[in-house]
Amino acid sequence: MQFNRTSYCIVVILVCLMILPAPLLSQRMTTMKKVILRGKIIEKKTGKGIGFASLYVNELEDGVVCDANGMFVLLPMLPGKYGLTVSCLNYASRKIEVELKNDTSLYIALEEQSLQLPEVEVMATFHPSKGSNATIGQAALEYIQPVSLSDIFVLLPGNVMENNTMHRFNLIGSRQVGTDKNSSLGMAFVSDGIPVTNDAMRTQLYGISENGENVFDHTVSRRGEMNAGIDLRSISTDHIESIEIVRGISSAKEGNLSSGAIHIQSKKGETPLKIRVKSDPLGKLFYAGKGFKISDKSGFIHIGLDALSSMPDVRERLEQFTRITGQINYTNKTDWLKKPLDLSVKISGTSSINNVKSDELVNENDEAYQSRYTRFMLAFKGNWLINIPWLESVEMLASADYTYDLLTRHKMVLSSTGPSSMPISLEEGEHEGVYLPVKYYSDYFVDNKPLYFFLQTNFISRFAVGKHLNNRLQYGFDFKSNKNVGKGAVVDATRPPYPGDNTFIRPRPNYVIPALMHGAMYVENRSSLNLGTRYNLSLQLGVRATQMVNLPNNYFLNGRLLVEPRLQAGLTIKHDVAGGKPILNTLRIGYGEENKLPTLDMLYPDKLYRDFAVLNAYYQDPDRNYLLVNTRIHTPLNEKLKENKNKKLEIGWDIGYAGFEMSISAFRELSQDGFSYFPRYYPVAFNRYLKQKHPVTGKPRKEDYHTEYYRDFTLFPVVENSAKTIKKGLEYRIKTPVVKPLNTTVEVNGAYYKTVYTKGIPVMYRPAVMEFDQKYPYVGIYQGDTHLYRSRFNTNIWINTHIPRFGLVFTNFIQSIWFSKMRNGNEEEVLPSHYLDYDGKIHAVDAAEIAVTQGPMRYLRRERSELYYRTETKPISLFWNIKASKELGHLAKLSFFVNKLIDINPYYKAADKTTEKEWAIPYFGAELIINIR
Repeated sequence: MQFNRTSYCIVVILVCLMILPAPLLSQRMTTMKKVILRGKIIEKKTGKGIGFASLYVNELEDGVVCDANGMFVLLPMLPGKYGLTVSCLNYASRKIEVELKNDTSLYIALEEQSLQLPEVEVMATFHPSKGSNATIGQAALEYIQPVSLSDIFVLLPGNVMENNTMHRFNLIGSRQVGTDKNSSLGMAFVSDGIPVTNDAMRTQLYGISENGENVFDHTVSRRGEMNAGIDLRSISTDHIESIEIVRGISSAKEGNLSSGAIHIQSKKGETPLKIRVKSDPLGKLFYAGKGFKISDKSGFIHIGLDALSSMPDVRERLEQFTRITGQINYTNKTDWLKKPLDLSVKISGTSSINNVKSDELVNENDEAYQSRYTRFMLAFKGNWLINIPWLESVEMLASADYTYDLLTRHKMVLSSTGPSSMPISLEEGEHEGVYLPVKYYSDYFVDNKPLYFFLQTNFISRFAVGKHLNNRLQYGFDFKSNKNVGKGAVVDATRPPYPGDNTFIRPRPNYVIPALMHGAMYVENRSSLNLGTRYNLSLQLGVRATQMVNLPNNYFLNGRLLVEPRLQAGLTIKHDVAGGKPILNTLRIGYGEENKLPTLDMLYPDKLYRDFAVLNAYYQDPDRNYLLVNTRIHTPLNEKLKENKNKKLEIGWDIGYAGFEMSISAFRELSQDGFSYFPRYYPVAFNRYLKQKHPVTGKPRKEDYHTEYYRDFTLFPVVENSAKTIKKGLEYRIKTPVVKPLNTTVEVNGAYYKTVYTKGIPVMYRPAVMEFDQKYPYVGIYQGDTHLYRSRFNTNIWINTHIPRFGLVFTNFIQSIWFSKMRNGNEEEVLPSHYLDYDGKIHAVDAAEIAVTQGPMRYLRRERSELYYRTETKPISLFWNIKASKELGHLAKLSFFVNKLIDINPYYKAADKTTEKEWAIPYFGAELIINIR
């Protein structure tokens, strides 16, 4: 095991501070008076118990789940006032406040979710105790009419609404202008406590991968992104009860992330049959789901099915995206060893249902493109409420996740420069190759079968110090295994789909590559200190330690302990107002470090074969044709690859008074070790045979040619920790109480973001010049690369008019992007610090020699025109959307929307002085939801 002394000290000190006091303080805890709150959650109309409703205690930041009859028992608590939040699928959430002096029994009635209720929340909600985390509940999920998870981000400050993007991979952005693969890869997706990942997906076929310099087939490459996280298009929101988005400091319980997390809670329990139909010019969606009560002892089962077809342009059939998803969620509450045990078993699946894709060009060339995608996950969750002095509960989670992803291609290859040469050797050195036909068809398939296993055990201990300090200690460990059992790319080497410049990958099967395995342990303590009646101090301190296993010994990450400290603190000040509700001021601060580990594709790249034609004698006669190639094999492996660490700092201020809310959050994120495929030059030398010694009448041999010693550089990408991203910004949010005469609430939110994208390692550059028919013999090495600066300031205004009497909610959404700027920085060096020659030697630069205008070194000067560094500023962009939902009795709800009904996008001058304009097209649709009891 490898780790530095600082990491060791952090782990030991924090573990001692957090775990050791628990059993000691628990002795004192037994002598202090405790009270128990028990009760039943019932339906208001019928008085029937609501099974598996959730009850959350705000002060304890924890809660319980009711049994099948709605009965609940809260753990012993100190006497005092507590805020309770009760929620259940298909019912409106309810918040109440109770004061506990002795053991108390309580009945809490919930009403069915309806637009006829006075309080319906159709926006994201924020709670000061959770920092900048946003929660999107059931009503808001239904109201925004999403088709995929990406649609919900418009509710967050700083996010802007964009055009339909269902035809391509949806990168996840987090507090930034634009998107990048590292931020998307670093966003964890957690479903009912189970992390969902794509880290074992691989792409090995040169020509379809975006990782290389050349991408010959954008038809394939733009439909999928490797090493970019979860594609949000594949996640249906119809199976989700609520979503919490963490963009700030994550809990120490969560790992293998760098940008935050998306937590979803799946639908469960007993519900009416819900049918949802949505239609717009570019897409159609259908969903049906229902929850059943099996029996009081056997629990509940909820089943849902969703189908989606989206086409961004009716003229582009190849761009069509289709998806079918299903979910079965079984929940029950029973006793084990006379202690309550909550059980949950979920089976979910996603599949493409339109496998054959074509368009006019594909049909004209007699090509074929097929994509088959199916993903299944089996997840188990159990929470055992032990409730002994030193241990409150034990939670265990386990999952198995399998994906079948097959791309099959029948592709026409046509050469406009005559027959191409094709080496077929698997060994280095000189070998005879073959000539490819001018026109042929190539058949290949890429078989990915990722298999993921996850296991986590969590322990919770609760103890109090005195009468005012409550502590919730959570600790545990987890283990993950990511393995790809597919065949990988299977290609006929004599008929390559992308011959290119005679560069070809002879891929190996995915199943021979070892599994990615890593384990982690964590400990986290949440403390709440009541300082009289006016002040409350909360502190969340945690640390996580992760270690990758099953790696070769020469890898940097093998056995290395990665430590991630995380801290969040908040001070709430209560100001009493005469004759009114108190004003709550909360000041908060947080700091955390998060690590995203490399993927399977990054740690185990395939060998790269560079083939140089050294004798090319083509006579259009198979008996005389002779091709001799020199094959060089490279392994684009970076054993020094390490984790991508993101350091986050956030401060905020929240104010709440009588329904009025205001929040300001400032943040800074620094990620210096992001993953990027970086081009590297390596010298090569070999013999060539170009000039004949004498006339050749038969099939030539290399002995018939003069030998010429040739030297050159070869170029191929290697994954490095080279990407650097700096995110800074200020987010704001203001929400008014209900304006009674209009039954309207107004929320104004937005952000100023400034994002810097750059590279953090020396850049290699070879001038594309020829002298005396010879390529330039040197490669410059430059300190620093171009910085890309982007900034944006936006404001979103939501005007929600709710008329309960008519079961109607009407929304005006106005989005204004006040400005958007982009420029390239001039941090890159004009002169190299070193240069590489054909012998592989690196020399320091003689600046004086480069300054000579006639010398050969002058080409190493990298100078760009002033135009390249100009700032491009887009002026104000303004548009107006409308949305409405109307309940038709208790049976149905009809909704519609019109996006960009009015838009203002002025013409502007781009950096190159051309006149540009952002064009917007109005977009509309309708939705019908039917509830059948």
